[in-house]
Amino acid sequence: MPARLYGTLTCLEPALGALAGFLFLHEILSPLQCAGIAAVVVAAFGAALTTKPPVPSPE
Repeated sequence: MPARLYGTLTCLEPALGALAGFLFLHEILSPLQCAGIAAVVVAAFGAALTTKPPVPSPE
């Protein structure tokens, strides 16, 4: 699996955790908590998309 795809999938982990908490445990998040999750997802997504592949070393 390419690193970029892995990074994109893992950036959704906090949102999926919050969704699972809502569906299975009936937890309600405050707007501030939702904003925090959104900030983590956006930051992780941006980091995953802007990383450059490693440069191979000359032999």
